[in-house]
Amino acid sequence: MQASPAPDPSRAKAVGIIIGSTRPACNGKPIAFWVHKNILQHSAGNSSISCSYELVDLSQWNLPLFDEPGVPARNAPVHEHTKAWQAKVKTFDGFVFVSPQYNWGYPAALKNALDYLYHEWLGKPAVIITYGTRGGGKAAAQLQQVLSGLRMKVIPNMPAMALSESVLTDGMAEGNGTTELSVYRDDILAAVGQLEEALIAG
Repeated sequence: MQASPAPDPSRAKAVGIIIGSTRPACNGKPIAFWVHKNILQHSAGNSSISCSYELVDLSQWNLPLFDEPGVPARNAPVHEHTKAWQAKVKTFDGFVFVSPQYNWGYPAALKNALDYLYHEWLGKPAVIITYGTRGGGKAAAQLQQVLSGLRMKVIPNMPAMALSESVLTDGMAEGNGTTELSVYRDDILAAVGQLEEALIAG
């Protein structure tokens, strides 16, 4: 069985901000961009650890419904799309998942992306950020269960952004909705701070 490499506390940590929705013109991209921008602004001169943050758009990875013949926990991937996804996820030490709530759950595309791998998620800290008209707490709870099943270290603080119907319907283009998002800025930065503390702890 493939073992996870031992953490190296001396190097900078890499965090992937995964956009959980693949829907065309989804709100996930501008919301994740806003999260990314605010993390970078806050981290400049304030972070206790050297971290880089990178956006990962699942819609760009073209992962079909899970089609590996073997179980990821016990078998190496055989398909090129899996190998590419494995190589990408392996570069990160932690994750921020930005996900909408669909019918009280999180998107199938995100579950599919998680199911493709095992060792690359194992033991890594993760923040869950959800959004929707009701904030996305039910989606966050389901995602937390799955990440815990992957033996990830889920940060207890899971910001759930309740956004107005107009923002979710009209989209986030040209700064629309940033006032509503700003209410959750401190909560998100607190959760990311806890993620960075988990990265320091190893």
